[in-house]
Amino acid sequence: MSNENRDWTEPKHLDDMDWATLKRIQQLHREGKMEEAMAAARSTDTIVREEIPPQIWLDIGGTLTPTGLEKLRKSRNTRQSRSKDR
Repeated sequence: MSNENRDWTEPKHLDDMDWATLKRIQQLHREGKMEEAMAAARSTDTIVREEIPPQIWLDIGGTLTPTGLEKLRKSRNTRQSRSKDR
């Protein structure tokens, strides 16, 4: 898959099984099944959980580390900059 089509569920450093787990978490989140999404996230390794976007992590009931808070701030700033450019 090209980088242009890759989303947060397919980081290069993870394998197909990890991608499937992240896609499941993403789908559960979209369906509003937050407890199930958190259970799926908790069953993964830290390296996989770190790929879950901070806002989704919060939505499913997680708490953010200082690094996660900074990542959330950056993602919000990026979205605001993009919307101003339109």
